[in-house]
Amino acid sequence: MKKKLINWSIGVAVTIITGVAITIISERLTDDPVAPLRWLWSWLSKIMSYEAKIWIILLCLGIILLIIWILTKPKKTTKHPFADYTSDTINGDKWVWKWSEYSNHIDSLRMICPEDDTDMIWAHYLDNGLFGLECPRCKHRKSFSNDDVVRLRAIICDNAKKGLRSMHLKDN
Repeated sequence: MKKKLINWSIGVAVTIITGVAITIISERLTDDPVAPLRWLWSWLSKIMSYEAKIWIILLCLGIILLIIWILTKPKKTTKHPFADYTSDTINGDKWVWKWSEYSNHIDSLRMICPEDDTDMIWAHYLDNGLFGLECPRCKHRKSFSNDDVVRLRAIICDNAKKGLRSMHLKDN
């Protein structure tokens, strides 16, 4: 979106600068400073007084609208082949996640409480380099190291790449 806005801005700026430059050059070449405006007015008058048939106007309008529709038509977003693989039980723990919209990275990785199927929250950090997950309902706790989470993400991505999600979907 920003790129389109920048391109449009550049186009408008170039048009304005070109118009001013042509006006300045024309004024320098003629003694009459209004001559470029008279020329522009006569050119516009000729175009506006041209006798055109209605079907030509409608055809041109239709072509312009078709071009605008093609250029502004939303592009189809391609879904990752493993986008439906959003939950799994790994090492006895049930995990759910979302895939990033634009890449195959995992967003919002969450563990599900084995006691009551509630999303566990990252609750506390322990002194020994571990951090903990806690169920907000039953207070069930589980601790992990940062390396455990990195390995977990790697296993999920590997399962997705190997197509193991289809086996998990059949089991559920």
